[in-house]
Amino acid sequence: MLNFNTIFNKIKVLLRIRKDGKATSVPMREVRLFWDFQLFNIADHNHRAKLVDVYYAFRRFFVYGWGNPRNACREVFWFFQRGRRGWAACDVWSLDDYLSGWLPDALRRLKMTKHGVPSSMFEPEDCDKYGNPSEAGWKAGEARWDATMDKMIAGFEADRRAQEGLYEGELGSYPLDRPSGVSADAWEKVRDDRFRASQALTERDLKLADEGLALFVKHYRNLWD
Repeated sequence: MLNFNTIFNKIKVLLRIRKDGKATSVPMREVRLFWDFQLFNIADHNHRAKLVDVYYAFRRFFVYGWGNPRNACREVFWFFQRGRRGWAACDVWSLDDYLSGWLPDALRRLKMTKHGVPSSMFEPEDCDKYGNPSEAGWKAGEARWDATMDKMIAGFEADRRAQEGLYEGELGSYPLDRPSGVSADAWEKVRDDRFRASQALTERDLKLADEGLALFVKHYRNLWD
């Protein structure tokens, strides 16, 4: 009986995504997508590119997604683990990524529903001689606390973007298919430029993440409603 991996490996051979469907491990140079080989004309190339997109969509669903009964059972198990103890076994595979995934929304919720402001957010001029903030001082302190939480939120979101590294929202879709009329050398430059642009964005986001996470640590005990 064929399993999912066997079926998809046979399709890989048909689409020429890999050379040997029986191999369990092959060098990267042999696991290149068909457009890296000068085997097809542009029209055939574009047609096969669409087939490959469909192939990977189905593969993600049936091998890594809910289409695989084993994965579906795991997701249900992990769901109950989170409900019982707050985290699932899979979450610690990449705990930083897991936390960055939901902390921004939790911080936004706290910012929206909070009823207090940490005393560290008030300046001397915001308070009377007894240390009680005036109405204007309260608003100023609340504005500082909101701005601080915004930086925390931005930091965790930046950390998530840096981990993913594609930046398709800012740079557009990743350049996989070489358009008709574009030489291989010109296309290589396009991909090199895209890589350098993504590196610059990663450096930007790592700075934002460092600032936001430092504030999160500094004000950790103030994250209350």
